Amino acid sequence: MHAKGNNGKHLTNSALYGYIKSPDDKNEWLIDDIAASVVQRIFRMSVDGKGPFQIARALTDEKNHLRPSAYIALRDGYEMRNPDDKYNWHGASIQSILSKPEYMGDTANFRTYKESYKDKNHIHRPKEEWTVFENTQPPIVDRETWHSAQKSRQVKRRPNSIGSVNPLTGLVYCAQCGNRMYNHIRKDAKYDSDNYYSCVMYSKYPKVCTHHFIRTSALESIALDAIHTVSAFVKENEDEFVRHVREMNDLQSVESAKAKQKQLSKHQKRHSELDSLIKQLYEDKVSGSLSAKRFEILSAEYETEQDGLEHQIDSLKATLEVYNEGAENAEKFIAMVRRYSEIPELTGTILNEYIQKILVHEADRSSGRREQSVEIIFNLIGGFSIPGQEEPEPFDPVEHRRALQRAAYYRNKEKLLKEPEEVQEAFRIRQRGYNQKCREKKRAEREIAKVAEAEKIA
Repeated sequence: MHAKGNNGKHLTNSALYGYIKSPDDKNEWLIDDIAASVVQRIFRMSVDGKGPFQIARALTDEKNHLRPSAYIALRDGYEMRNPDDKYNWHGASIQSILSKPEYMGDTANFRTYKESYKDKNHIHRPKEEWTVFENTQPPIVDRETWHSAQKSRQVKRRPNSIGSVNPLTGLVYCAQCGNRMYNHIRKDAKYDSDNYYSCVMYSKYPKVCTHHFIRTSALESIALDAIHTVSAFVKENEDEFVRHVREMNDLQSVESAKAKQKQLSKHQKRHSELDSLIKQLYEDKVSGSLSAKRFEILSAEYETEQDGLEHQIDSLKATLEVYNEGAENAEKFIAMVRRYSEIPELTGTILNEYIQKILVHEADRSSGRREQSVEIIFNLIGGFSIPGQEEPEPFDPVEHRRALQRAAYYRNKEKLLKEPEEVQEAFRIRQRGYNQKCREKKRAEREIAKVAEAEKIA
């Protein structure tokens, strides 16, 4: 079995849900079209922001698709366990399907092991210790979709106060402290400012970061505009886009590689120093100059530090190996743009495919106006800026709110013009009364200010 697994062959007795074994070669898997369509839908729903248990409930309520064990039993012609529950999908089954790299065409062997052949308990290995072979069977989902689903699953999407989940959740970060920003929405939200994001560290005590308030509608508008702008540039200037991304990636890679190489050398030097220190501890203990208790405390601290350094060294080495991927990433981004002829609105799928993160800066009021900078970091290409285009002006929340108010005014005006004349006249009378009250209020405020100024002078 070990030799078979090291040769890239499947170690399971039966093919995974979505595949069938080839009648000519039992080690070869072929796509089962009926089950594969369900697997593809599960991945699409995950990329769209739905969790495993939400997906399971949706499939169960439809009662159109047999759960995996029932489907395989019916297909292969053996007795079905619990036939009454054949349409009841479970969240654990969805989690298992979403975690399998086999669905993007790879084979992952030795994910578990046993301490002894007599032991019935399987011990899970970390993913770094899996033996993975790429392109061993036809993929059911492409690699970008599979990785987008893994990214989507890392974010806990709890429903807000009105029972919905904002698709931006998990993508919005504070530019100062680096933490995720939290979505606030009131149950009786009437105004645009009732649905907003703020830094999660602002609510901590003592305060670690500032508010970073920004309305959800503003974020959605900025993200959609950025996607439209980059997509339009890619469709019209593919060659220039590839060249610009490659140049940008090379420049960033050279600077980043130098910093990471320096950090790697520092960690390796410290790792060697810890080896010498641990060796010295053993010698001091043997010679009697160090007590057993003190030896245990110091050796535990050194070994913990060394374990942490080993993880950082492995991570830095893996990062340094990825150096010249600019052109490949640009081609992948172009292929993603081609899949969408137009993007009228933001969805969870669009956001997870296009955007890696959104960085929100604190608002600046030094100019007398509230201005706020927002950075969009795209997947594959990072913070892309169109060549020759001036830097966009900081987002102006006041102007954005006024634009929304103007749009709402004209929508209401169009609706009013369709009403009977008496309804329009009644509305005009109420509006004149409201305007008169506003004028009287402002006049009273001016009078109070004059009296206060006179008393101050006296």
